[in-house]
Amino acid sequence: MKNLFSRLLLGNVSIAAIACLFLVLTACSDDDSDIVTPPSGDSSSSVCENCTDESSSSVTPQSSDSETSVSSSSVSLTTPCKTKSEDNCEYGELVDDRDGQAYKTVKIGDQWWMAENLNYEGVNSYCYNDSAEYCEEYGRLYTWERARDACPTGWRLPTREDFDTLLAAVGGDSLAGNALKSFAGWNSAEDEGNGLDSYGFSGRPAGWKDLTGDYYQVGFFGRFWSISNRSDKHAYTLHLKYNAESGSLDYTSKESAISVRCVKE
Repeated sequence: MKNLFSRLLLGNVSIAAIACLFLVLTACSDDDSDIVTPPSGDSSSSVCENCTDESSSSVTPQSSDSETSVSSSSVSLTTPCKTKSEDNCEYGELVDDRDGQAYKTVKIGDQWWMAENLNYEGVNSYCYNDSAEYCEEYGRLYTWERARDACPTGWRLPTREDFDTLLAAVGGDSLAGNALKSFAGWNSAEDEGNGLDSYGFSGRPAGWKDLTGDYYQVGFFGRFWSISNRSDKHAYTLHLKYNAESGSLDYTSKESAISVRCVKE
């Protein structure tokens, strides 16, 4: 009888152990709700000024990339039209009836762009280092609020989509820096920072002014406003850099002052 009791007891322990193990395994497999996968961040390597006060909650929701971006497959790649020895681009001229200034314009794909930075004087527009000679060479720097209505009649500040179309037309982000930067004026050893200017856009490194009034990076960076919001405090911008063959859409504080290139309506 004692031996029988022992066997039953051991059997009960084994059954209990198995049941316990089953419950543990079931709990582990069903408790996925406690495992949180970190969300992916903003994939762009954003270069923005004074962005420390921006959190994810302050960003205005944007529509999906399929709605706001133009894929390279939907835009015809434009044939390069310019080298240092030959220039076959299609140019025009824009005369600003507000002050009489004339600007060279260029057709890239189906778009007409200013081939020079805007230099119309107005409130909240600045010459780099407050020196008129920089305005003559690089155009004026504008805050986003001022840039929104700074373009001459018949022209407008580009949208994010306009810049997407431009980048796709010149071969995509990875080639856009070389394709859009001017032949000269970009600071780098042995002129390595200069571009090929393959489409006559002649992007210039005008630098920028921050909200405290300091100026930075003339000769190194060219940044151009779009009218498209990224958030309440930032707008999308086209960035060209002295040390990169690529060009990209990024974002900049609306209180900073950077360059304007208008696109034809």
